[in-house]
Amino acid sequence: MNLLVAGDKQIFNRENWHKRINSQITDTGNAMSENEIMEFSEHINVLELKNYRIEVGRKTRDIIKNLTSKDMKRKFDKYSAVFT
Repeated sequence: MNLLVAGDKQIFNRENWHKRINSQITDTGNAMSENEIMEFSEHINVLELKNYRIEVGRKTRDIIKNLTSKDMKRKFDKYSAVFT
């Protein structure tokens, strides 16, 4: 929502969330092996992960609340990766 709809930075890339949740992973983690997932899970700060999820939810609600009917007709610009 932040990047595509609002043209803003991802929540994860603000306020050092990767450090706060104790994550060395800064992407989706889709290429992680089973062992890497287990290691990640053992070291994650669950409380901060929950706080991150809450912050994402807040920002998502703010974006949605401020959408207008014009926004529903915006086209996606594949070069800038935002709606125009």
